[in-house]
Amino acid sequence: MKMKWNYPHGVFLLSAFVGNNVYSYSEKVIDGEIPLPVMKETGCYNSLDDIFEISEDDRLLEERKKFVLCPHTTYEVGQYRCSGESDDMTCGIMNGQKPLVPRSNTIIQCGEDGLVSNGCIIKGGDWGLITVPLLYEHDYETSNVLIKGITFEANELFSIFFGLPGKNVVVDDCIVRNDFNQGPIVLNNIGPWNFRRSRKLTSLTLTEGSKDYSQYQNSQNRWERVHNYMIDMKNVDFDHEAENSQNSQNSQNLRSRGLKGLKAGTSEDIDPLYITFQNMIIENNKQGTEGMNIENGLITLRNKNHVATFKHNYIAGNNYSDTNFASVGYALSNAGSEVNLVDNCFADNNLFGPGMVLMKSTSKFTSNGNQITYTNDNTRSTFDNCEFIVSYQTEESNDYKCDNLINNQDNNQDETNICEILNARLQTVEMKKNV
Repeated sequence: MKMKWNYPHGVFLLSAFVGNNVYSYSEKVIDGEIPLPVMKETGCYNSLDDIFEISEDDRLLEERKKFVLCPHTTYEVGQYRCSGESDDMTCGIMNGQKPLVPRSNTIIQCGEDGLVSNGCIIKGGDWGLITVPLLYEHDYETSNVLIKGITFEANELFSIFFGLPGKNVVVDDCIVRNDFNQGPIVLNNIGPWNFRRSRKLTSLTLTEGSKDYSQYQNSQNRWERVHNYMIDMKNVDFDHEAENSQNSQNSQNLRSRGLKGLKAGTSEDIDPLYITFQNMIIENNKQGTEGMNIENGLITLRNKNHVATFKHNYIAGNNYSDTNFASVGYALSNAGSEVNLVDNCFADNNLFGPGMVLMKSTSKFTSNGNQITYTNDNTRSTFDNCEFIVSYQTEESNDYKCDNLINNQDNNQDETNICEILNARLQTVEMKKNV
């Protein structure tokens, strides 16, 4: 079988997975034809830019892809910057590599076995991993994605940011550490590219009081669009737009993929993001000063368009306690999504506010086997209302109820000590890194 793809750069390199095998197209294109894949001799990528270049080809969107990062490698990520004069300005990711941008049907892992102890570190830059509806026009969703064994370190805005619908998305055996920002992990699924574009970017008339989003349409620079997206999110323009559009009777020609086809302008239009965070270590992240983002805690689900499971995660030594910067510092805040918390350990986190986990009244959640522990009173969190989960009862009032821990080290000595188990795993990971 021959694939007659004309590729402008002369060489086309694709890493795809079939079963447990990793293949690559690494031969030169001859007369516009690409030969069949052959087994890749070198099994890892030492540049995130190479992964980005391969992934951005829309012809591969439905293909299964596997990217193996090189063990014991630090990938320095760049920041969004502009250079040059106003009439000849260039904007993009500068002074480093591009972040991970997983598209559908993708595995990205550290080493051949995908273990975090292999030491693949994505460090610095604005984002460690990001998916938003403005990077690729054809990305109506991000589905069938596995991120495994990667350390995200000292990312300045977000370490992990998912902003599209999708199914079967898993972040497994990863570390998020040493961030100095307002929120390392954010889920902000507001629908695919065409959802925004069909409502605003090509609209002849704008709803009174709504924002003109033409900067996304006019800009051909995808990183400039991402930058504008982050500014609008910080200014809560997307949130206000959704509120203003709920009473709109204007019908739009919505794409069926990634949307349920209900009335445009309501969050019910948007298919959920089904995502699982498991076996993670989230440690030593600190509250930053005013920045591009608007979060004030570790994990934020900014709307109700997610079904998220957090399982076997060790969340330790994080400090979001400075009342000069924020009115709250939380471990998880959920604005109406479905959340399942299973066997997570919250150890020595310095947080404050109503409770460690905040659930909006429309949230659906389950909690089983989670534990809070403190080894040092100087790092003990101070909560106004509830030790663990604050579940608000209505939108209009501050009425709440507490969902306290089932597996609390202080009160249930006979229960399985999940914190000891997960801490032991952390020590094993650190020991293997030093071997």
